[in-house]
Amino acid sequence: MTALHASAMKRGFEAVGGSALSMSWYSNLFSALLLLPFVIILGEGPAVLDIFSGKAEGLSTFLIGSVVTVRIISLALLNALSQRSLDVKICA
Repeated sequence: MTALHASAMKRGFEAVGGSALSMSWYSNLFSALLLLPFVIILGEGPAVLDIFSGKAEGLSTFLIGSVVTVRIISLALLNALSQRSLDVKICA
């Protein structure tokens, strides 16, 4: 299974020109599209629509969680990039 995933990732990176950001975006898009039929089949469609239309609670929790997640990931990325630039300066 791991070899199959590695092969798919290699082909995917070639398709997006080696961009990790594009690869992540497309991976998330395809995952959402793959889950959509299951949401409908399992009867969760109306609940999802209620959340996004404001009839049910949960949209603000979803949005706050999304903002916090993006903020944490961006801080981790900045930290990794700053560590990398320091390593390059020390080695040079």
